[in-house]
Amino acid sequence: MLNSLNFKNWNQFDNVDITFNERITILTGVNGAGKSTIMRVIGKLLGWEYSEIARPLSAANIKLKSYTPDFLIGSAGRNDLLVNQLKEFIKKYEEQELKDKKEDDYYDEMFRIGTISSSLGEIQIKVPKEAIGAEYSLNLLKEEWDKDGDGVDYSYYLSDSSIGIDGINIPSHRMPYFYNTLNKIDAKIHSRRRFYNEYMYAVSSRQIPDRHYDNESNPLIILKSSLITSAFYANDSDFVKGANSNIFSEFTDLLRIMLPESLMFNSLIVDDGEVILKTETGDFLLDAVSSGIGSLIDLTWQIYMGKPEDNESSQFIVLIDEVENHLHPSMQRSILPKLLEAFPNAQFIITTHSPLVVNSIEYSTVYALQYNEEKKITSQELDFKSNFTNSMEVLQNVLGVPVTIPIWAEQRLGKIISTISKSEINNSTYNTLIEALRVNGLEGMMPSAIALLEKEIK
Repeated sequence: MLNSLNFKNWNQFDNVDITFNERITILTGVNGAGKSTIMRVIGKLLGWEYSEIARPLSAANIKLKSYTPDFLIGSAGRNDLLVNQLKEFIKKYEEQELKDKKEDDYYDEMFRIGTISSSLGEIQIKVPKEAIGAEYSLNLLKEEWDKDGDGVDYSYYLSDSSIGIDGINIPSHRMPYFYNTLNKIDAKIHSRRRFYNEYMYAVSSRQIPDRHYDNESNPLIILKSSLITSAFYANDSDFVKGANSNIFSEFTDLLRIMLPESLMFNSLIVDDGEVILKTETGDFLLDAVSSGIGSLIDLTWQIYMGKPEDNESSQFIVLIDEVENHLHPSMQRSILPKLLEAFPNAQFIITTHSPLVVNSIEYSTVYALQYNEEKKITSQELDFKSNFTNSMEVLQNVLGVPVTIPIWAEQRLGKIISTISKSEINNSTYNTLIEALRVNGLEGMMPSAIALLEKEIK
């Protein structure tokens, strides 16, 4: 599990300091604020290899070329300030590197820009001091200690996915659903992890540059093949020895939680080589679902198949970038509660632009990424429980659209109004209402509260 993340003075960021909720942390902010960058950093722990982009020095003072590389890493600035910024940048990080110096020469040639605190210990976030080309790799490193044959202590580093954090990374782009003919299935049942790896290889091949892929590695074909194989070998039949696999039935149960009530979903079945959704309003092919329903099926499949298989009760991390993609507003409001219900052992870290998503969980931790006076990005926790009004104002400024009242705030306000309306309405009612809103952190909802109270007592 992840406890916190922080880094400073890198790319567009000034200071990002995030403490992760045990169940769900929500990151929001304008486009370009760095939400996806943060997810890429964490995603490297889960085996996703991304390259970051450095900034060229071509427009800078030519004298800088004598002591700097052709590309800058994490030191954006205006040209008229670039010389001083570079000098301060180099001085500050060289001083820090003296403190952080380790025995390994390779990792000494990197800046430490931040840390991730996890249940496995502290993980350093480092970037190279120089970039020859425009692309460079960010490294996540965890120092380990051991003894050599003579009993002398020595240290070494685990990096990225070898650190051992379990989890699933779901990028922002969802796979489109269209008809794909399935010509074959596997001759035997596989583990969830094997099915997951096949599916994610197909997905990542379309998400990560320079990866080759063909039509046979279409994620939807792999999903259909995995489901039909799981159904075929689920139990014994007259001619097939089953594997007692419950993948098909458990996935169906999860869809009953995840799919919207309006769909009236009953079950999945396999008929004539096709996966079919049975609903109270009719049956249709998996290939024919809408983008929104397909997005929910895709999310459910990835999380279910990718969660730890050896210990069903062990915790794991789920990263979802732009969780609201393709979802109807009503589904945006319900997606996080459904995910928490369906996967009680998961620690979710999600990004979103949707106020409906941000406001959907009362006990989530929400961070807004916003520009400070120096035009650099900082993180601010939005505490809706104790500072509702200010948090709503910050959220509206960050998203740039009107923000609706959260479901949980509506429910809490409804209980307050119901209780007060049952008492005698007199001169002290106003003070009673003010105090009730204050205790519940809803002072900013006084106009709505009065309107509801008037409606209730008529």
